[in-house]
Amino acid sequence: MKPRADAFSVLVLDLAHMGEPGAERRVDGFATLSAARAYAEARIRASVEELRVTDQTPAELRSLWHVYGEDCLVLDNGFRGRDHLDRYIATPATALEQDWPALAPAPQSGDA
Repeated sequence: MKPRADAFSVLVLDLAHMGEPGAERRVDGFATLSAARAYAEARIRASVEELRVTDQTPAELRSLWHVYGEDCLVLDNGFRGRDHLDRYIATPATALEQDWPALAPAPQSGDA
């Protein structure tokens, strides 16, 4: 049985605005779990790379990410980006590894 087109969702958390309206955004429409996870990882990696600067320690980058970054959770799966943060900090992402817009689900008919 083929999963519904909206079977998998990612919750994006804007850490800089937690507690404010719009700090959480749900992205629906991933056809597979692997597609949802790839999107979540790319979005988190882009968030880390936006905060990375020369001569920065991993602790400094980690601290900045917790204040200004974006975390993603794959709903009903248990994947949380923050659980992988040390790996993302230790290994800078390529442009392709950060291209989350290319991994976003296509809008479904009837979406605004």
